[in-house]
Amino acid sequence: MPSPTSDNLSLVKTKLATLLNAILVCVFFIRVSMRRYRRQWFGLTRN
Repeated sequence: MPSPTSDNLSLVKTKLATLLNAILVCVFFIRVSMRRYRRQWFGLTRN
């Protein structure tokens, strides 16, 4: 029978893993959108 503390720790670990995954996805989307926006901005300034 597992102790409640170890069970709680595993729950926290899974929560941290999902949170880290979400943060990585957000950072990736921000980088992609910034790259796209920067390209548009440079195109506007060149003309």
